[in-house]
Amino acid sequence: MIERRQDWQTILGDMIAVAAYGSFAWGTHDCATWAADVVRAISVADIDLAADFRGRYHDGAEGLVLVRRLCGGGLERLMERFALHHGLDEITPALAWRGDVALTDTEHGPALGIMWSEAACFVAPEGLGFVPRRGVRRCWRIG
Repeated sequence: MIERRQDWQTILGDMIAVAAYGSFAWGTHDCATWAADVVRAISVADIDLAADFRGRYHDGAEGLVLVRRLCGGGLERLMERFALHHGLDEITPALAWRGDVALTDTEHGPALGIMWSEAACFVAPEGLGFVPRRGVRRCWRIG
């Protein structure tokens, strides 16, 4: 299980504010790397879920090939692998807390984000997006 830092709420709020103005970049600032960045920043043990793929792709097609190589599936399968490896319990989105990892479906496929109040935040090419809790398909507890 990933333990949260004492100041995780402040860190999460700051990361959402910064992401709102950040430029999307495959492999360094996309949905998967940003969600991993948040988990890393709010965790006591500095766990980097994106260590195996951060900076190793430069567009969506390369990212998908890399993810398939890592886990035999897409982004959802990759998150399942992380959850198993790090002891993250899957929870219903209705019970998710701020800071939990969220998965939603987009027109481009699955996307990873972080729960924030009654919505989840996702980094996308258009900028930081919010999906209402009812639009989140799966969640994993952090801490």
